[in-house]
This record gives sequence, C-alpha cells and structure tokens, in this order.
Amino acid sequence: PAFPGEQGEDKHGNWNQPWHPGISLRAYIATAAMQGILANSLVAERYGLQIKDVTQEAVRYADALLAELERKKP
Repeated sequence: PAFPGEQGEDKHGNWNQPWHPGISLRAYIATAAMQGILANSLVAERYGLQIKDVTQEAVRYADALLAELERKKP
C-alpha cells in the first residue's frame, strides 16, 4: 500500500495514533494517471472526455502498469 500510517508512542509507551493501511498501489497509480490526464486539458478537449471517461482511463492505465510489473517479475 501507499502512504501507510504509522503508530507512535507517547512518553508512557502508549499508542497515540491509529494505524492506517494507506491506499492500494492501484489507487495510487490511477491517481497519478488521472493527474497527468487532467494536466493536459488538450487531451480531454480533443477526445471529448467526461469525468467518467477520465476516471476509467486512469484505472485502465493503472491496471496495465500493474499487469506489466507482474509480468516482469523475476
């Protein structure tokens, strides 16, 4: 997962933060892909992309990268 939360201890040794598992690698990659798509507004204008289209494409890119990474594992 990306950005997992850490637990900390106070001066008495008690946990003072809840642990959070973070977001999935798929969601992290999709977020980066979506940011790239939205950063180039010409792409959206050229293809007439709507919000739903952008989110679907971002997830498609994330899935493609994860599949490629899995395929390239030694």
